[in-house]
Amino acid sequence: MKTLWIFGLILIITLFQSALAQDLLAYDDDKPDQRIGGMDQYLGVRMSPIEEGEILELHFDLSLAGESGQFEVLLFDWVGSSPSSTPVYQFVASVHESGRFIHKVDPPIPYSGEFIVGFRSLESGLKLGADPANNDRCWIRSVGEPGWKQSDQSFFIRAMVRTSSGRKKTDKDSKYKMPNPSDDIIVIGTDGTISRIVFLDSAGNLALEQDLTSGERMEVTKLVPGPYLLLLYSKDELVSTERVFIR
Repeated sequence: MKTLWIFGLILIITLFQSALAQDLLAYDDDKPDQRIGGMDQYLGVRMSPIEEGEILELHFDLSLAGESGQFEVLLFDWVGSSPSSTPVYQFVASVHESGRFIHKVDPPIPYSGEFIVGFRSLESGLKLGADPANNDRCWIRSVGEPGWKQSDQSFFIRAMVRTSSGRKKTDKDSKYKMPNPSDDIIVIGTDGTISRIVFLDSAGNLALEQDLTSGERMEVTKLVPGPYLLLLYSKDELVSTERVFIR
């Protein structure tokens, strides 16, 4: 049995080196419980990529009442603590069925930090998937109004990005290190800096989450073997995002 030891911000980690250069940024649970969105408002999700790169695709979970519909695909810069009011990218997409809609950004758009992917329905019968659980990433702005307001819901919008380096982070890039691959248990010895650890699977779905206390044992036997995105939080702040492999 192998063990992962975590010491506050000093983690003994060897990162999983992925051969793929693409990341799917997803912050929903993949199961929309509601359908929202009107022609009078913009809906947006804040994306937080690991490193700079370019945007390849934008994904939307849509519900269509009728044979076809249209909506605006938008990108906004993240400025300070809120989205900008002017889009840096705008496209009118046509939809012919409900489900996951993928908009390919051609040519890809470069980014150097966080950004917002936006949605605005142009048909009364076209709605976006949502969830009442608040993931603290979703924003709403009324058409004609300059300011955004943070939503208490989760919107089903995702982004596929490619890192500028053409690779994932390695242990040379990061101060966080962890044995890889790992099998059964993570044993945490923390000074209180790391308060929560989250595992996301390769599709961006929540696989495991646990609040941390010193000496706590976190079993990972329920995780399906494969690559995971490991999110480390200090209180409500995301401290690090790393790739690990569970076998």
